[in-house]
Amino acid sequence: MRLSLFFLFVFFAFGVNLQEEYKVKGNEIYSNDLIADAPRFFIARFGDTFEFEIPSADLIALFKRYGIKLEATKDMTKFIYQTPKAFANLQKQVKKFFLQAYPSLKIKTIYLKPLSKASDTSFEALLTPSVLKKSKFEFLAKSTPKEGGIIFACEIVGEIEVYLASEDIRSRQIFNPSNIQKQNIAFKGFLQEPALYEDLMNSQAKGFIKKAQIITRNKLSPRTLIEKGGMIDVVLQEGGVRVEMRVEALKSGSLGEVIPARNPTSKKNLKIKVIAEGKGEVL
Repeated sequence: MRLSLFFLFVFFAFGVNLQEEYKVKGNEIYSNDLIADAPRFFIARFGDTFEFEIPSADLIALFKRYGIKLEATKDMTKFIYQTPKAFANLQKQVKKFFLQAYPSLKIKTIYLKPLSKASDTSFEALLTPSVLKKSKFEFLAKSTPKEGGIIFACEIVGEIEVYLASEDIRSRQIFNPSNIQKQNIAFKGFLQEPALYEDLMNSQAKGFIKKAQIITRNKLSPRTLIEKGGMIDVVLQEGGVRVEMRVEALKSGSLGEVIPARNPTSKKNLKIKVIAEGKGEVL
């Protein structure tokens, strides 16, 4: 008791310096989140966000009403919501779901907040592909199959590696290290999944891509390795005998695609599986 009275005397007489940021465990922010021994009064609530700032001058004026002197070195004071440790397993489920969809995503924080009272702490996240389009979303979590479940608000904070066009890329142009550029950006979710490096190296542009535009998988088409009318080096395996020949492609083809071809000598039509640029095997 004497110690508390001593701290209050210090608050009233000499003042307290505001920190640049405060981490708060609840949805509502009280005076005790800033000064443990201060008279308890309400300051603000997070609502639908997990981080926000309050002008330091407003906090100084609010505490002054209760006779507490505050001082600040910054114009704004930041408040950060802390996800309760009880929801750590739920955070792991969300993390796994997002990393499966975005392998290059580097997650810094996953904020989770139940939108109603959570009596249980063991939940299964019912996540759908639609949540992958945003960094802030809501999802249903259940503790038992029979229970109606609880809605959680969630925000993913992190960076993701994407590839941009380093120049205007025309339709059917092949991607290579000279016309793409790697860049890390803040993760905000994607309507279309960003392309990975290995995707690009085996693809060509489906249509025109403007310089500095993020390249997504829907903008790719399989790289054409054989052009219609071109000659293909093929291998025919029959009864332990290996025969190599050159045939004419009757259709353009990409890796793994089966296309028709013609033997220019026998005029016989063949089915060819494309295995590399200008190469195939007879089926």
